[in-house]
Amino acid sequence: MDLEFKTQTVHVYELGEQQVLGQEETLETIVPDYCPDIARILQTEGTVGIHNRTMTPTGVQVTGTIRITVLYVPEGVGGVRSLEYAMPFSLESTAMAGCAHVTVQTELEQLDSRTLNPRKLFTHCKLMSRLTGHRLKAQTLCTDVVSPEGCGIETQYMSQKAVVVEKIVEKDCTFAEEMSLSPAKGGATEILMSRVTPQVNETKVMGNKLIFKGVFHSWVLYATGSGAHCTATDQVPFSHIMDIGDQVEGVWATVGVDLTGWEVQLDSSDDEGRRISLTLYAHATAMMRQEQQWTLLDDLYATAYDVGYHRETVQVECLWEPLRRRQTLREVLEIGVVPQAVMATMVSCSPVQVVREGQMVSLRTTAMVKVIYSDESGAALSVQRAVEVTTQMELPVHYAVCVQALALEEPQSVLGERGIEVRFCVDYVGEVRASGQCSCIASGQVDLTTPKDLSGAPSLVLRRLETGMTPWMLAKIHHTTVATILSANQCASKEELPRGELLLIPKKRG
Repeated sequence: MDLEFKTQTVHVYELGEQQVLGQEETLETIVPDYCPDIARILQTEGTVGIHNRTMTPTGVQVTGTIRITVLYVPEGVGGVRSLEYAMPFSLESTAMAGCAHVTVQTELEQLDSRTLNPRKLFTHCKLMSRLTGHRLKAQTLCTDVVSPEGCGIETQYMSQKAVVVEKIVEKDCTFAEEMSLSPAKGGATEILMSRVTPQVNETKVMGNKLIFKGVFHSWVLYATGSGAHCTATDQVPFSHIMDIGDQVEGVWATVGVDLTGWEVQLDSSDDEGRRISLTLYAHATAMMRQEQQWTLLDDLYATAYDVGYHRETVQVECLWEPLRRRQTLREVLEIGVVPQAVMATMVSCSPVQVVREGQMVSLRTTAMVKVIYSDESGAALSVQRAVEVTTQMELPVHYAVCVQALALEEPQSVLGERGIEVRFCVDYVGEVRASGQCSCIASGQVDLTTPKDLSGAPSLVLRRLETGMTPWMLAKIHHTTVATILSANQCASKEELPRGELLLIPKKRG
């Protein structure tokens, strides 16, 4: 006879396939007529923006753009100029087939440009994309059994903690912000280069709304009316509200904000050139998580009949924590000339390598430190150095790390006898997850036609509760119940049963 079970169905986004894809892109660019000829390239910077993620029957298609800025010295003209252009890219993955949602994190591994002639540029880059799929799954959990009349089935349960993704919500956002330049520096006449990095610091769920707040780490290199070049940084605060649909009790959110584009312009209403207008286009993804406590049917037996059952393995994410680690570094960039002044200092980080040796995890990135400076004659020059940055942490082997390296704070540069000393910070920002498996009963049968033959069994057994044995195991072996053992030994709870002493194990039928 098949047993009838009570079940609970949990609808969750299950972490599915994870894939890392590498690709190379190249582009030839004609210098526009309004720009002077290129004599020498000082620096090439790029920022990746993902525009579309389209789920198809065979997987996912992703399109994006690398926004590239080339800072250069023009021919026959003093000073520094910049040229901005876009390099489109796309990728496709069949490994994501059947996923309800896919997150994409694309980073630059390498970017360089060179002149083919004073009016033409060749740009080459290497991209690394991390794709993470989530499958919408209805997980059926067996919580109890319906005992047939007269069968006397005994049950044991287990409690399992689970951190589940209840919902994934996405929204395109536009932010209009303003950045102010220091009065101690000259007003801006031209913006040569810019960088904006979003960081979410706070999330709050209120009913069917999600409020998230953070800052845009903004950096600009600009030219003044006197011909000087200055940098400015600011942490521009932002906040936004997302509709998350039906309210779910006890949920909390993690929000990722990815820029898809931005416009950095001088405020036309400011004659002094001390206000910069930021128009930021972003895509926000909210992961709505909930910590649940599952009660699962772990074991069962009947004192008078034979019971058989089958178990199933349930995948479960039992821990999620944010991760943030900071490394502070100091490097001296040696140069062959006497520097007069530093125009700009930039730090960019490569994709993080996660290396595990037992319980020790190493997070490794390459920080590219770049300095643009002028020599005694006022000529603009550049120098850069790759710095290996590693931080270690201890994590159990079933813990997984997903992390990105960012240089959010403005680096500090000091002219020295040996060259240019740069001090900067690298932040490792991401998450730690622990996934595992639990096993519970999924189906079972009881043979009610033939009771167990216990006629030859003694009516009373003396046995010790040995190390590693539980009262449940003792009762199951001797075809009795835990309650019967407690009563026979005058104990009110399982914890009172003495170990190492002989216990009375009376026989029970039915």
